[in-house]
Amino acid sequence: MKFSKSIKFIALISVILFLLCYWGLSKILSTGTEVDQNIGTVKRQDLEQKITIAGTLWPRKRLDIKPPFNGYIEKIYVKIGDQVKTGSPLVTFSASLEKGETNYPVRAVFNGTVTQILKVEGEYVSESGEQNLVLRVEDLSQLFILADAPEIDITKLKVGQPATIQVTSLIGESFVGKVSEIALSAKEKDRWGSAKTEFQIKVEMESRDSRLSTGMSTLIDVITNRAQNVLVLSHEYIDEQDGSYFVTTYSDHRKKVTLGLQTEEEAEIKSGVEEGERIKIIDFSSASKVMSE
Repeated sequence: MKFSKSIKFIALISVILFLLCYWGLSKILSTGTEVDQNIGTVKRQDLEQKITIAGTLWPRKRLDIKPPFNGYIEKIYVKIGDQVKTGSPLVTFSASLEKGETNYPVRAVFNGTVTQILKVEGEYVSESGEQNLVLRVEDLSQLFILADAPEIDITKLKVGQPATIQVTSLIGESFVGKVSEIALSAKEKDRWGSAKTEFQIKVEMESRDSRLSTGMSTLIDVITNRAQNVLVLSHEYIDEQDGSYFVTTYSDHRKKVTLGLQTEEEAEIKSGVEEGERIKIIDFSSASKVMSE
C-alpha cells in the first residue's frame, strides 16, 4: 500500500512539473516572437478618425438674476434645488429696507431648476461689478457642451457627427452625443492672450444623467471619419520613402503597401499585405544613419 501511494505521489508531481514547463515554454515563445523581436500583426478591425477637444457642460437655458439697481435684497422666494415654472417669483429688490415701500418680484421666464443662490435677504447689492450674481435658474432637461475647435481641425467637423464624451469627475465612464452647431466665424482673440484661432462648436448629449452638473469639464472625441472591417497596422511598422509606403515581413520580404484612413496610432492598409501577416518594426536607428550619410 505504501509503495502504491508513493507511485501516485510521484505521478502527481510529474504532472504538475509538466504543466509548469509547458506554461513557461509557451510564455517564452510568445514573448520571444512578438515582443523581443518587435513583430506586429496585420489585423482586421474598424478604424475611427477622431478629434479630441476640451469643453464645458451647459444647460439648455440659463437665467442669471442680477440687481437692476443699487439696493438691497428684500426677499428670496426659492432655495437651491427648487423646480420653478414660468412666472414663479424668485427675488425682490428694494432701494431701501424701509417698510411701506412697494416692490415687485423678479419672476422666472421658463421652467427650470434653481442651481445657485449666492446672496442672502437684507444684503446690499450693486448693479455693476463681477460679484453681483444673486441666483441662477437653469433648464436641465437637455445638456450640451461648448468647446473651442482649433483652426486646423475645423474643416473636418460636420453637424451630425457622433461624439464620445468623457466627464473629468466620472473617471472610466463615457456618454454619447453629436455635433449640433459649428460657428461660421472664429472667436475673437484676446489682445494679450493666445494667438490660436479657434471656432466654437456645440455638442448635444443624447441622454441625461443626474450626476452631471453644468460647468463640469469634459473631453470630447468627435468621430470625423470611419472605416469598417479593414486591414490595420500601427505606424511604427510602416516605412515611408519618397512618398511611397513599405513594410518588411517577418521573413524579410519588403512589400509596398497602399494606405487609406489614418489615425494618430494606426493606418488602414488597402493593398500589399494580407490579414495575419507578421511585420517587423521599423529600424529607426538604421534609417537615421542612412539619412545622415
